[in-house]
Amino acid sequence: GAQAGRELRVNAAELQAFDSSVLSLLLSGSRLCTEHGLQLVVEGAPTKLRELAKLYGVDELLWPPLAA
Repeated sequence: GAQAGRELRVNAAELQAFDSSVLSLLLSGSRLCTEHGLQLVVEGAPTKLRELAKLYGVDELLWPPLAA
């Protein structure tokens, strides 16, 4: 479709203090983007944010593995 490949990019590089509420916000944003034919792309996420996402089992929802 004409909307394929549309992305909303979010730069998370400035995040220094965060908890599970940030993951909840990002997941909600991702779900809203999907509903509107967009893909949420979270860039520059600090390692600790990625580790927290992995701990909660949502890392692949926010950073899907690249398609082979």
